[in-house]
Amino acid sequence: MVACATFERSYEIPGQRVLQLTLIAVRKKYRHLGIGHFMVQQLHDSTVTGGRDVIIVNADHNAVEFFEKQGG
Repeated sequence: MVACATFERSYEIPGQRVLQLTLIAVRKKYRHLGIGHFMVQQLHDSTVTGGRDVIIVNADHNAVEFFEKQGG
């Protein structure tokens, strides 16, 4: 396995279709190849996630820069 991501639908915000990213990981030797970016882009695809209005990520402080680069 090179990478993995898990997400779930959440109802934290009434009236909003919320997608909560619970895990995203890429093996160290495969990082900086665009794999993480690709997986985040898939979360925006309604055919993959079933649609969403909001994506919530509870990120470790080491991952904040990664998510900022993704547009979040």
